[in-house]
Amino acid sequence: IEVDDIYKGIENVATTFGFSGIDPNTVMMGWTKTPETLIEFAKMTQNLVRLDYNILFLDFNKKTKFGNKESIDLWLRNTDGNNAEMMMNIGRFILQSPSWSKAKIRILFVNNTETEGSLVKAEITKITEKLRIGPEIKVISNSAEKLGIHKIIELESSETDLVIMGIPEGRVKEHVEFVKETDELFKSIGTTLLVKASNSFNVLDFDFSYDRLPQSREELNLKPLPVSEVEEVSDLVAEFDRHLSKTTNDLTSGAIAAISSIYMQFLESAELEITTILDECSATDSIQTISTRSIRAIRKIIRLSEDFAENKLISANGMLERDIYQFVSVRNRFLENVSKTVKIELPDIYPGARGSKTSKIYWRTILNYFARKKVLTNTRNSLFYFGVRSFSLINKLSKFVSEEHYLLLKNLANEKPDALPEFRRRISKVFDVLRDECIRLEQQTAVSLRTYERDTCADLVREIEDPEFNRRIRRLSRRLNRKDIAKNQLAVSEFSENWLRNQVSAHVQSAAALNLLTAGIRVFTTNERIKLYFENTVVGSQNSKIELLSAASDELKKDGKAKKPADLNTRKIEKLAEGIDYINFDNILDREEAGILRISGSMPVSVELMSADSFKSLLKDGARENERIALNLADVQGIIVQSHYLTPLQETKERLAGVSNEIAEEIYYIANLISHVIAKSGSETEGPAHKNIPKDVDERIQVCKTKLATTLDSFAHEIDTNLESTLSELSIFQILDSAETYRNTVRAPVVKSKLNDWYEQKRSELSGVYNNAVDFAIQRKQEIDTRKFEVADDKYLNKIEITSNFVRSLKVKPEVEKELPFYLEKLSVAGSAGKTHLSGKEENFRSAKQAIDRIKDGVSGAIMVVGESLSGRTYFTEAVARSLLRGERVHINPPSKQNFDVNDMHFAFQLAFERSGTTKAILEQANKNTVLIFNDLERWWIKSSNGDTVINYLAKMVEDYGNRHFFLFNSNIHSFQIIKETTDLERSLLSTIVLSPARKSELKEAILDRYHIAGVKLFYNGRPLSNARRVDALFAELFAKSNGKIGLALNTWGSNIEKDEEKNLSICVPQSLKFPDIKDPYWVILLYQLILHNRLTQTHIDELFGHEDRERVLMSLREMEKAELIYKQINDGYVLNSPAGHYVEIWLKGLGILG
Repeated sequence: IEVDDIYKGIENVATTFGFSGIDPNTVMMGWTKTPETLIEFAKMTQNLVRLDYNILFLDFNKKTKFGNKESIDLWLRNTDGNNAEMMMNIGRFILQSPSWSKAKIRILFVNNTETEGSLVKAEITKITEKLRIGPEIKVISNSAEKLGIHKIIELESSETDLVIMGIPEGRVKEHVEFVKETDELFKSIGTTLLVKASNSFNVLDFDFSYDRLPQSREELNLKPLPVSEVEEVSDLVAEFDRHLSKTTNDLTSGAIAAISSIYMQFLESAELEITTILDECSATDSIQTISTRSIRAIRKIIRLSEDFAENKLISANGMLERDIYQFVSVRNRFLENVSKTVKIELPDIYPGARGSKTSKIYWRTILNYFARKKVLTNTRNSLFYFGVRSFSLINKLSKFVSEEHYLLLKNLANEKPDALPEFRRRISKVFDVLRDECIRLEQQTAVSLRTYERDTCADLVREIEDPEFNRRIRRLSRRLNRKDIAKNQLAVSEFSENWLRNQVSAHVQSAAALNLLTAGIRVFTTNERIKLYFENTVVGSQNSKIELLSAASDELKKDGKAKKPADLNTRKIEKLAEGIDYINFDNILDREEAGILRISGSMPVSVELMSADSFKSLLKDGARENERIALNLADVQGIIVQSHYLTPLQETKERLAGVSNEIAEEIYYIANLISHVIAKSGSETEGPAHKNIPKDVDERIQVCKTKLATTLDSFAHEIDTNLESTLSELSIFQILDSAETYRNTVRAPVVKSKLNDWYEQKRSELSGVYNNAVDFAIQRKQEIDTRKFEVADDKYLNKIEITSNFVRSLKVKPEVEKELPFYLEKLSVAGSAGKTHLSGKEENFRSAKQAIDRIKDGVSGAIMVVGESLSGRTYFTEAVARSLLRGERVHINPPSKQNFDVNDMHFAFQLAFERSGTTKAILEQANKNTVLIFNDLERWWIKSSNGDTVINYLAKMVEDYGNRHFFLFNSNIHSFQIIKETTDLERSLLSTIVLSPARKSELKEAILDRYHIAGVKLFYNGRPLSNARRVDALFAELFAKSNGKIGLALNTWGSNIEKDEEKNLSICVPQSLKFPDIKDPYWVILLYQLILHNRLTQTHIDELFGHEDRERVLMSLREMEKAELIYKQINDGYVLNSPAGHYVEIWLKGLGILG
């Protein structure tokens, strides 16, 4: 097309060209090379923009052309939001071209704000993920130097094959300047594509300044101030409200908003470290590779946290200190400068004071009263909650990151195909949650302050309108507690200092948690390698030998004759028959175990952590002085790994060595049998016994295969269970709870030397076991060689038999039970002995009486009785209800099928009172002073997420009705330790009574009392018990064996009655008993849960154990049921055999599981 003006011609073509139904949307042309037509070129560009075209200008460098088509630089600025999406799509389309398929694309962002580059990079990364391109992202900070964009491009992209940059918005004059500058740029860079996107593309937000951080704010909906009938009152209160609003806004939008912003940047940087590592990983990477990269990311987050605590927190604290000082000063000046008194005109409807139309109010006194009594207290509380939330934010970061990394490792170990994408999704969600909490730091503080202050102003209007209030305000003001006011003022003024101290503690604690995470990851990956090693090297080796023998056996059975020796791999079989191929378990896994020992070398030697009590109190009081505990984290980590992983691993290896050596012997024997058959096949010596050998071989091979498969599964299961225990203990919160124990255990130097000593000792022990096994095997080999296969008597019983024997020793002997039905009943009935053996519980009764007196005086609260198994806590609770209280006694028991929500409590009250309605409604209707007895309170609780719902609801009921009714609780002391720390129950208790052991005389009285009631003749040392010798020695022994627990003593007494030669019932001196040392980890954890929860229902099993463990858990429960250690109640789950509870507790204490 021939035109007079090329630029006008382009415009005309753009406005008229097209086909029916197809409208052009893009203009692509070369960059102008004629400086004298710059204005016309700029005007044309402006008109094309107005026509809403996509505009592409290509400046093709004739010298470099497109280079090697290996690099593309895409340049972005804060003002390129309208062009960015099109630019990125162009880059993506170019990469899809075969000639550009190997090109690397970079996105370079010029950051002209103060915002940290890591935050900007994180935001751009999110955008590029949505557009499905995976570029390298580089953020260039330009807030200080303020270089021109073209100068920066020249420095960064002079060697790039293709540069893509945006055309900025602007008027013609500005476009002319842009063209001039761009012409200069083109002289020093290669081929460049300039882009101006139409409105059909999305506008991306590249404003990353602090005040534009993403925020999910809610509108601050304040109640309107009530309008007083007295205009002056409304004006005065409105002025006070405006003052409060302004000072609050200055504080929250200043330092607190800044703290929210820097924490937002910290979170973005932490997330970026993880996503960057994820970008390096692929589905084909091994779990070891991914773990190594994850540890690298975690260490970077630790360094980010340390840097944040050392630098950012200091500057943030300076802002907070300044703003709080300003906040307090301005408010104090306002109170000092208000009028001392104000005269107000009362309308006719107001009676006024003594009939006068004019009234004087003590305005300064009133404001100071409200400011100090209400506003100041709320200010302190709001700041404390801000401190708690900011502290919690950092703890949640380490907690969530740990949980998600362990989940990733489990998914990878289970070969879940989408493990990495799922981890990416979950970690993104985690940081979204944390960012939302970060935003709420400012928002919730503002809401807390302003909502209460507005309500205070509303109260102020109502109070001033009351003439009586004005007359007594000065008296009220004088009665204010000056000490409390001074404490509140000091708490507010010193808040920034306390906040900084607690924040530093939070970061130290978080860094410690993440260091423990890296240790856990390394243990996890080592565990996977160990499983793989045993599967391939140990089990795999023996399995291949068994398969060889199996194939040989199959050949032997064909037509009853063997084929040629070559078909049977006779050389390999003969080699197997030469000797027993034992596996040397002494040196096996040396490298892996040494690697675990070295983990502690990368841990901090000394860290100062907040004590468990301080940590818990901090969540209630955001600025309280906290107690710090110095711990050698390397030692602590070493002890945990040693006790929970390495020691059980050694024990598992010993068991595996025994099984493996048995199979090695069997392989040797089978190989000899097959060699013998081959040698005798077809000969005259072949007889009937010879023909039965293949059948014998097949049976033995099948036994070996089954034993190998079972052994591998058992080994993997055991070390996985040990791993779970180790990872659970490598938690900063668990360590805090046991800090005192660790402080008394660990010492300098670092744990490596201690672990090495332990390791050498274990190696020595294992070596002894192995040598014994070899000696035994040599003897077996001699038996095999002489064909003397005799099965020796089994010297060992399995865990079911061992446990069954133990439980049987706790029972009354069957022949005795027939003689003592009523006697046994009297032994087990709690209330049958009256109060005879409560004489030693005077102090316990005194505590209960004092609490009851306080309840009668109107104080809401409950009484808790705690003790170990068979300590008599149920009996004592009933005794208190019977002897100290006169109201109706109602037992509240949980329903058989629990959901562990408040409906359980409603249903239980409905059953107990035979009424409908909620718990609250039933308590309202119940007779005053009703005695509500909750035996075994642990049954209402479950150690899992949301497992405290019912207990918290019960605590609320105690708060509301604890001065109208009597709440009596009792609980296992081990469960109570956890319940009081994880629920709201403790603050509703007026008295916690830990039952003291019975005295020897008390125990003797209790048993003899039942003896007389039962009316049974008992003998001791051949004489009737009533006149036998050394009876006191008998009871002394019984006292020692029962630890003063009456319930245990009664059971021990019954189980030690025998029939003597004359058929008399005779009591014997009790023998020492202890629960058998069962190694099965599922038994351990199930018995622990039974102690904590009193029973295990289907709901407990579903909540406490994952789906993968379900079958193994149910199998273990059936095993314990067979041993009579537990029994199943109808619709009520599994319950521990009561007499065994005491011994199980002692056993669990010995394992370090119970405190």
